[in-house]
Amino acid sequence: MRLFEVFWWSSALSRMDTRDAQANVWTRNVTGIAPSVPPEEVTTFNLVRRLVDRRAQSGGLALALHSRPLEGGSRRRRRRASGADLELAVEVAPYRWVDMVLQAKRFNPRTGKYQGWSRLQNSNLVAWAKSHGRRQAGMLLYNTADPPFAGPPGRSLLFNGCCSTTICHGWKWPMWGLPDGRSPLAVSLVPDITVPAVAGLANPVPAQVASVAMPLECIFCPVARRRQRGGLTTGQLPNWASDIAAAAAEFEPGNEHFAEPNQDGGIADDGLGSGPTDIRDDAGDDVAAFSLVLGMSPDERDVYESEDA
Repeated sequence: MRLFEVFWWSSALSRMDTRDAQANVWTRNVTGIAPSVPPEEVTTFNLVRRLVDRRAQSGGLALALHSRPLEGGSRRRRRRASGADLELAVEVAPYRWVDMVLQAKRFNPRTGKYQGWSRLQNSNLVAWAKSHGRRQAGMLLYNTADPPFAGPPGRSLLFNGCCSTTICHGWKWPMWGLPDGRSPLAVSLVPDITVPAVAGLANPVPAQVASVAMPLECIFCPVARRRQRGGLTTGQLPNWASDIAAAAAEFEPGNEHFAEPNQDGGIADDGLGSGPTDIRDDAGDDVAAFSLVLGMSPDERDVYESEDA
């Protein structure tokens, strides 16, 4: 299973999206106009659809759900804001799943900070994750090629927490080859926002989170898959992901690619698909803005131990 390539490829295209937006779209500010960085929801939506499409092409389970975003909470119902932009379940080894809820923040080239990162929002996200059975809460960081990062073929010494012996850095565009030890650095991940290094931050600069951030694809690095992945907790298929798979199967009963997870926490056949599920308008109180479930096919489980990374 080549999760690393799936996430690397999706991150690479995200980087080109950001490049094109900054080149061709302007944002009007109170002090004038400036190159535009795509909104977080746009980047998240594109990232999710690319991940689910690429995983589906590999024959594995691929389900994406865009829910009514209730990140801001509800005064009328006295519901605290969740801060949940994306909940992510990924089968990283046979029947072993990563289960994360993530908040997304974009890098602002004008200020050099991840604008909107707040201690209160993070604490709400952690509380929501615990109360909804998610294993851990983290942060997605959407970067640009502006300093302290670099455009191809430059290097960035930040967020290079991958297992390759090659320093992670950008590559040339618009043509991208297969992963070769370098990272697009378009999307980075802080796996655990409860660690002291980031728990109390507000609008941090990249250097303040560099010790705990890594390229998104590097949590699935094949070089280190036999070792413990730093900062990641794994377990059986989470209930929320199982519910989405079951809802998708019910929504489209004639689709043989959808299959309910078996008792071992896996998928009984090589399910794939990305159609919407039928969710009631009032059922969004307990969901993130986006849900993504990526699982192995039976063949991938069979060859996992012998697969040449």
